[in-house]
Amino acid sequence: MKKNIILKALGVLSFIIGVLDISRISNLPFIFRRIHNNFSQVIPQDYNQFSIQNQAEIFHLYLSLSLLVVGILLIVFPKYFSRFLLHIKQLFTSFISFILGLKLQCKIIISLLILINISIKFYLVKNMPVFVDEAWTYIVFAQKDILTAMSNYTAPNNHILHSLLVNLSLKLPVDTLTALRFPNFFANILMVISVFVVYSKLLNKRISILLTIIFSSTFPMMYYGYIARGYMIYIWAFLMLYFTGIRILQSEKINSKYLTLWILSGIIGFWTVPAFLYPLFSIFIFITYYLIRLKRWYDIKVFFITNFITGVIVLYLYLPVFIISGYKSVTANRYVSAWSRISVIKTFNELFDKTSWFLFNLPLVLTFAVFLGFIYYFYKHKWTKEIQLSMFLIAVVPILMLIHAVVPRERIWTYWLIPVFYVIGVFYQEVIAPKLSFNKSLGLSITVALMYLFIFSVRITSYESDSIYMKKMVKYLRNHKARSIYFGKDTYLGYNIIFYYQVHKDSIQYKESFTDFNKKEIPNYEYFLLYELDSIFCRKNGLQKVNYADVMPPSQILYKRVR
Repeated sequence: MKKNIILKALGVLSFIIGVLDISRISNLPFIFRRIHNNFSQVIPQDYNQFSIQNQAEIFHLYLSLSLLVVGILLIVFPKYFSRFLLHIKQLFTSFISFILGLKLQCKIIISLLILINISIKFYLVKNMPVFVDEAWTYIVFAQKDILTAMSNYTAPNNHILHSLLVNLSLKLPVDTLTALRFPNFFANILMVISVFVVYSKLLNKRISILLTIIFSSTFPMMYYGYIARGYMIYIWAFLMLYFTGIRILQSEKINSKYLTLWILSGIIGFWTVPAFLYPLFSIFIFITYYLIRLKRWYDIKVFFITNFITGVIVLYLYLPVFIISGYKSVTANRYVSAWSRISVIKTFNELFDKTSWFLFNLPLVLTFAVFLGFIYYFYKHKWTKEIQLSMFLIAVVPILMLIHAVVPRERIWTYWLIPVFYVIGVFYQEVIAPKLSFNKSLGLSITVALMYLFIFSVRITSYESDSIYMKKMVKYLRNHKARSIYFGKDTYLGYNIIFYYQVHKDSIQYKESFTDFNKKEIPNYEYFLLYELDSIFCRKNGLQKVNYADVMPPSQILYKRVR
């Protein structure tokens, strides 16, 4: 009762501050006209068309409206807010208690694993060149104000929650690249610990140790454990969602504590990458079907309300995007075009082969054979609802792609690692553990992990060849005192050049072109980043390809004006 009174009092205070703040905004007609306009076009022609004052007033309105809404909710639903906060506290306390309650042997192994992860990721953070999407994140979103990070969705590589965290980490007293990568560096540590805790609760601690050792050395975990993108947060959110989904399936009545975790996971996942719709919708469909089959009508109602609340909060968090970038910047972004259903089907073989190599370092045919083998074994021996959910999360993806009529990149399916390793864990528990001692299994896990690490060390050089090449290109440009450069149409690697010049506080005049290259631009710039030109055209117009690096150049070539 006392907590409810305090929450109501906070609600009244929040409501009053919100109302007073809104009344001070001078340009409300413009803002509401802007909202109306953005709901009638794909993307504004120029994100920067607002004056600084207008952007500040929009953000001011958003914050004031947030205070107003939170105030109303606290006044009307203090009991639910109190319970929500209590559940968060319980989940956090349970997580910490589990870690502290481990036996000494477990603590030593997990501590060593975390220490090794920190050492490897720190080396990668400090030594790997900036990736183009990292450069884009820094230049376009993170280095600017919070409103820009929250509202600029002119391209779908703004992982908003990640961009906001980077915006904060850039204030740390470290070099720019380290600060840029710090949120993912921290998220990777949290992910390793969380994977161990979740598999321990779903299986047991010994199996979880074996799974975590291998899981943490897979290519996606290594790659997204240091690079400044939002996918580590995305995978962590799915891990929490997957754990929640299994707990709902295992319970006779839905525990509201897990509904709280569902809401938090959904918010974090969606606010980071909108493609979180794929895993969330997949689990939602499976759980709904399961509850309907058991005629648990009350749980169905509660589950639907939970997802409605999640959706409303996510939409509200995306409100700055809808107001400034337009709602179709999310639903119909020009970089994510719709395909015909036939075209989508034709991409399946190539897409899933890339996904198989990306996730497991295996060809699709072998991965598919293992997948069918697991289905056959578990259908015959242990066709549990947890196994069914895990298989469903993978098998339903082609159907979702056909419904959506979009072909996502292989990195979107990184969340498959979670159910796949759970299935492997159950198979180990049923088939291998009775025949193989833990110490031998531990040795085998370490061997597989070392193999994955070796493969990563080999693959990362080719995977990041463009980034390595661009770092050498920037070194060449700086050594030759380059002061002007022209970026041709779709030469996205130019962002790497801008990043390094900004980090080194060097100035360079540049033009980013959105049209085909016009030779009239040649007299205006010293250097040109273009897709490969005809050699005869180069000779006639005084352009010379710059050859300086000992790596294979990307399709975007540096040219120098020689006359």
